[in-house]
Amino acid sequence: MTRHKSIKCQIKGCKQNATRWFETKKLSGDFDMKSHDTFYLCTEHASQLSPTDEVVLFLNPETGKLRQIELAIYECQPDCSVCNG
Repeated sequence: MTRHKSIKCQIKGCKQNATRWFETKKLSGDFDMKSHDTFYLCTEHASQLSPTDEVVLFLNPETGKLRQIELAIYECQPDCSVCNG
């Protein structure tokens, strides 16, 4: 039996478990991304960034580049009963 592996939301000061994530590689060139290829969000912060629960949009006003990043559901393992219950 697999054990659920929770991960915390990465919004500064948040202590909730993550339920969503997005890939940060697509933001390279807009930010100096040194640490993570993935950013995790709790339900509350995901809904603030993405009210439709589909994508996060980011506009860099200096470059005029608009990024659309898919917001995915966090699942620690495909057969986890907590993530897939």
